[in-house]
Amino acid sequence: MTDQPNDAMQTDGSAEPQGEGFVEAFAPLGLHRAAAEVEELIESGDGAAIDELVASTHPADLALLLRALPLEQWPPVIERLDITRISDVLEELPDHLRDDLAEHLQPDQLADALEEMASDDAADVIADLPDTIARGVIRALPREDRREVETLLAYPEDTAGGLMQMELVSIPERATVGEVIDKIRDDREEVGEVFFVYVVDEENRLVGVLNLGALLLSDNDRPIRELMKTKIHAVTPDEDQERVARLFKRYDLVALPVVDAEGVLLGRIMHDDVVDVLHEEADEDIMHMAGATTGEPALGYT
Repeated sequence: MTDQPNDAMQTDGSAEPQGEGFVEAFAPLGLHRAAAEVEELIESGDGAAIDELVASTHPADLALLLRALPLEQWPPVIERLDITRISDVLEELPDHLRDDLAEHLQPDQLADALEEMASDDAADVIADLPDTIARGVIRALPREDRREVETLLAYPEDTAGGLMQMELVSIPERATVGEVIDKIRDDREEVGEVFFVYVVDEENRLVGVLNLGALLLSDNDRPIRELMKTKIHAVTPDEDQERVARLFKRYDLVALPVVDAEGVLLGRIMHDDVVDVLHEEADEDIMHMAGATTGEPALGYT
């Protein structure tokens, strides 16, 4: 699957959607007034105006628009989205609306959209779909993508495995700088942006991490074992997501490798995948503080 991460190691629906950041032409109106304007365009059959709106709107704002529009008004918007835009909008929609969008798509369209995503995002979307739709989509995926998604779906969502993506660049420890650069070029479409490379032994056990800056400043024939860092933060797939989030926060990580009990490299967790966990922890801290200062039990989410 195509991934769009920054691969470095270090350096619920009920809330009303907000209109900030909505397509520039409608931003001053507020989201719901803007949605009303779009409804008028749809009802008047002004296809050219709808085309322009959809083409000029960021996927995050399209997701906000769909949240504000009645479901029966979705088709004129959705039918104007190509596969890449469908993929982007799916990632932006809240869980409870993803299945509504999926119901407007054919299984092969949905499968193509999921292929555009990183494996963890694709697994998250599939996990939110009704079982009948999810099974059809999984069957429509290419074999390798299907294997990745099924592997990730097997992990509980509140664990490191549930946060993990399988796209990464790994290289044997016997490789040279030139071989690593060639590997990055070969994998760039699959993995996306790469700032670090994971170094593995013959058993695919993680033994080091290679900084791209060091690669660029080194001769092509230099062995990477002379450049790699061997002190690595890593977690196993059963690690609780809150501990994973704390590791990111404590060590200022932007990616964290996931290994099995024998140290075999399985995948990586990116910083953007733990942002929600960090927000949840911050909210819990605020609620506990509120309870402590008022002498009342802290409120909880239900």
